[in-house]
Amino acid sequence: MDSETPIQIPVFDLSKGAQTLAQGARARAYNNACRDVCEALARFGCFEAAYDGLPDGLRDDMFEAMRQAFDLPEEAKRRNTSDKPYFGRTGRSAISPLYESLGVEGAEEFEKAKEFTQLLWPGGNNFFCETLNSVSAKLLELNLIVTKMIFHGLGVPYDAAAAVSESSIFRVMKYDAPSAVGSAVVLVPHTDKNTLTVLVQQGGVQGLEVLVDGDRWVPLAPRDGYFVVIAGEILKLWLEWQAWSNGRLTAAKHRVVLTPEKDRYSFGSFTLPETSSVVKPPEELVDEAHPPRYKPFEFLGYLRHVEANARTMYLSGEDSIDVYATAAAASV
Repeated sequence: MDSETPIQIPVFDLSKGAQTLAQGARARAYNNACRDVCEALARFGCFEAAYDGLPDGLRDDMFEAMRQAFDLPEEAKRRNTSDKPYFGRTGRSAISPLYESLGVEGAEEFEKAKEFTQLLWPGGNNFFCETLNSVSAKLLELNLIVTKMIFHGLGVPYDAAAAVSESSIFRVMKYDAPSAVGSAVVLVPHTDKNTLTVLVQQGGVQGLEVLVDGDRWVPLAPRDGYFVVIAGEILKLWLEWQAWSNGRLTAAKHRVVLTPEKDRYSFGSFTLPETSSVVKPPEELVDEAHPPRYKPFEFLGYLRHVEANARTMYLSGEDSIDVYATAAAASV
């Protein structure tokens, strides 16, 4: 391929009008849309989606609420802890010193959004709480719409696949502008460790890049009303277990590159298995002709492995799920 040839990440319309394609005589159009989504994930591991489920005003409120949270004293943000790796505050590390993220599990449930809000503001913050709850619910809705489309496009019964998206984390992210002249990588190249990510980028601040064909970084510029959908390692591995996917879906490797002008903000919905669950293919989808490629493993054990070996894995460039699942198989 000519290195100068522009690469276009696919864009799909998943607005509420498009969702009705699954009904009645228009089912064929929905089937085609599902196949297109799967092809995009096979080629790029990601795509952009137009979706009208998140009003512009609510999106803007979320960015304002995020700024309030990140402007809090360090003592307040450090209270966002969890005994599960990557569920609470992350970043500000030797690997990514200019990156900071806060996470809350199940923020689409009002009581959990309220509990998280009171963690940061013991006296309460109604604006933050209500915005967090509303936005996380709407992003999770889109996340599950896409998940169902993926499994429908591959011919996998959703009931058999739902275990890979039983839980969700809503995450707000800040990337500090580098102080040096020129651009700098403020979030190192990585693949997400969950099932599927739906991301909203701050308008006017370019930064997200996706690796294509192993050697080309393609920018995904933020656009109002559009979402970035990224396949994670759990989705990739789960589908590699299934014969009809043949390992076709890619976990998108991505990074954030900034110039000194502005800080960058984004927020997203991350679906994943319950941490106590065992990641494995459903029994009804495995037979002698279609054996699983890896042994089942505990999801929490995988997260702890990633946490303990983060620096080595980031530097190696390998997908951590491949290393961990292969080791799990070898130990049996």
